[in-house]
Amino acid sequence: VFCCPSGLFCCGHRRLYHLPLGDKPRTGTSPLRVIQNSMQTILTRLSEKMRALRSCPYFTGLGDEILAELVPGLRLIRYERGEVIFWQDEPCPGLQIIERGMVKLFKLSPQGRELIVNIFKEGATFAEVPVFDGGANPVNAAALEESDIWQLDTAEIRSLLQKHPEMSKQIMLNL
Repeated sequence: VFCCPSGLFCCGHRRLYHLPLGDKPRTGTSPLRVIQNSMQTILTRLSEKMRALRSCPYFTGLGDEILAELVPGLRLIRYERGEVIFWQDEPCPGLQIIERGMVKLFKLSPQGRELIVNIFKEGATFAEVPVFDGGANPVNAAALEESDIWQLDTAEIRSLLQKHPEMSKQIMLNL
């Protein structure tokens, strides 16, 4: 829970709840307003997934047979403007590759202020560190506009790294 000038916020899994200042609960109702996530998975073809993997600097130079092993863990997700992609300290869902749109990485101060760490645009990747070190998300991420983001499952990447150690060199060159 944190406070800001417009009211109180509390976070749940992929949801942000807001209690505006001055609102009084009606009997039998909750004053909390849910800021909904409308995240949706977009159906994609194998050729689109392969193109996305080839365009990612961590996988350039890898053969199609290795990239094909990553395909089952890759999905394209659409986020609405302002929608949270992931929260700080949650387990990392995977490597994020922006197909379309813009994303901000941010932290929240104890007073509820947003401290923007970075802004990424189309073609950029983020969440690399927790994918490769196995840690939790070090920051929050949210869409600044409607965004389509490829998410490559952390477990798929780590499994393939063990199976194909040659991937490690390409990843280290791009970190």
